Amino acid sequence: HPRMTSRASWAVLHQYRRLLKAARVYPSKNRASMVAEIRSAYREDAILEGDRARAALDQAKEAEAQLARFPADEVFQQDFEYQQR
Repeated sequence: HPRMTSRASWAVLHQYRRLLKAARVYPSKNRASMVAEIRSAYREDAILEGDRARAALDQAKEAEAQLARFPADEVFQQDFEYQQR
């Protein structure tokens, strides 16, 4: 992992931790692959700066909001899929 020193880097780390937490309880048969994809996206996004870092952070927030729409204790027919842009 790259050494993270800026406030923006901390924000990215914090957001991806929240996203991972939401994905771990998301009711989906694809949960493990979602978690792996989020981790991979974090590794790529952790080194971004400026507008690209803000865009990645916004995307992670959007994905977390989508996951939060579905309560963890209910089972759904549709599977949410996190896709890095």
